Amino acid sequence: MTVSSDQATRLLIKAIQAHGFSIRPCAGRKFSECYTIAAGRAVFWYNTPDGSTHTVMEPPDDAPRPISSVP
Repeated sequence: MTVSSDQATRLLIKAIQAHGFSIRPCAGRKFSECYTIAAGRAVFWYNTPDGSTHTVMEPPDDAPRPISSVP
């Protein structure tokens, strides 16, 4: 599984909503290198100006979706 460009955009937006436009890639990386799939979830990690590392995550685009139950 890989993180799709749509998913990467959604995760970046979540990070900006949480910490503003001052977020930066970790350890000399580019933002495009800060995405991965871990434990079945798409993960984006980034730094804030104070040097703290943060993550946002969600199920990957190609994850199975639950089927709605019928009453």
